[in-house]
Amino acid sequence: MKLVGYLKVWEEAKTLIQQLYLKAQDQKSFSMVVEALLLRAKCTTIEGELHQTQKYYNPARITAAEKNLGLLGHKVDAEQKSFEAEFDKMQDLIRRNTSIQERLEHVRMEEYIKRSSENGKANEINQ
Repeated sequence: MKLVGYLKVWEEAKTLIQQLYLKAQDQKSFSMVVEALLLRAKCTTIEGELHQTQKYYNPARITAAEKNLGLLGHKVDAEQKSFEAEFDKMQDLIRRNTSIQERLEHVRMEEYIKRSSENGKANEINQ
């Protein structure tokens, strides 16, 4: 029962990301287009469609570059590098037939560790 509810929420989240992407395109909000593409990349990674993930990074990078969105361009590069570093781990999770929920928790943990590491580096610089 819990898994069914979780999958329903997951599908709703993907629908909302798609709506965000289309709305951002209509409004020519290029920063939101890039952010929506990054969210789509995360979704395909979590779903185990690792080879589909790459197709979202390239247009995100191109849009960021063409529209002079420097910080977002760096974010795209950082997320793609993180994806590439995690590729083997995600493949292993998929091979072990882990649930989407477990994969999402793995991604959350990796992001938490990354943010904590970055905050630690910032604190070292400030001292």
